[in-house]
Amino acid sequence: MRGMIVAAGLGSRLSPLTEFYPKPALPIRGIPLIAHGLTYLKSQGVTEVVINTHHLAEVLERTAREWCPKGIKLFFSHEDRLLGTGGGIGSNWDFLRESKPAVVIGGDMLIDFDLKPMLHQHQNKEALATLLLKEDDRSLEFGSIGIDELNCIRRVSQRFHVNDSTTDNGCIPSPKGLVSSESQSGLYTWVNLIDPRAFDYLPKLQTFSHLDDWLLPILHTSPSSIQAWLAQGTSCSWQPVGTILEYWNANLDPIKLSYSEQKQLQLKSTIDGKSQSIIGRNTIISPHATLDKMVIWDNETVPAGNYQNGIFAFGKFHETPSIPREFRRRTNE
Repeated sequence: MRGMIVAAGLGSRLSPLTEFYPKPALPIRGIPLIAHGLTYLKSQGVTEVVINTHHLAEVLERTAREWCPKGIKLFFSHEDRLLGTGGGIGSNWDFLRESKPAVVIGGDMLIDFDLKPMLHQHQNKEALATLLLKEDDRSLEFGSIGIDELNCIRRVSQRFHVNDSTTDNGCIPSPKGLVSSESQSGLYTWVNLIDPRAFDYLPKLQTFSHLDDWLLPILHTSPSSIQAWLAQGTSCSWQPVGTILEYWNANLDPIKLSYSEQKQLQLKSTIDGKSQSIIGRNTIISPHATLDKMVIWDNETVPAGNYQNGIFAFGKFHETPSIPREFRRRTNE
């Protein structure tokens, strides 16, 4: 099975950390984010992976090669200019369509989910694409995708509704009757199964969104072909790493991952229980420095001072904008 990690973004919300490292190369307790994505794909049976690159491409390629688990054949697709999520995937259509299906995931998250039940549904329904959703309170923050009782997508946030099309009853007709209405919803985790046939529907564009410009328009002619799997309870763990605050939280309180490399999270950095801080390897900390809930990268020298709720990287202290209530509550228990 083949897969792709979509990783060509600029990482603007993680600036200034991304001025020196591309977002997927940023360390989570000393292990680059891209390493977790690659290991997850391997755990799901993927043997060949393409990664699209743009910002600091050489750094990302070097990091991915260094941390690529055995058994994964790695490829890269460089974008001289950003092509969008759809353009990045579409430019690798010839590689991905050789897999039935291909697994496409985002490069700015930690994910742990067993794809087997989702893959079974995808194949049984002969879907063109199946998206992984998760029951999660953060749907209010990130937006949700609504599905019907047959797991067909009917809504994406507030910008797309299947019944936006004009027919007598407000629904899109299909060969098997009229589409049904939304019955449940979930947060989109950026994990996708893509069937080779879906690439026949790629828009004639270079830069486009994989949802708005490619997958969702398919629903206008084939309402049951784009599906979702709604993971409930603890069957799916997902943690975004797209902002300074999310990055800080992922280091201080990462989700538990079932694949073996999770154990390395305890080995690559030191966890200082007294200050609840993550201390990188070969780091020198002044005896006059006070730490509280800090993330300190490898090979840093921390001078005297008080450092709280932030990240020390590239010789500078970077404060997080605010602390999430749930994290504050956990650390105070």
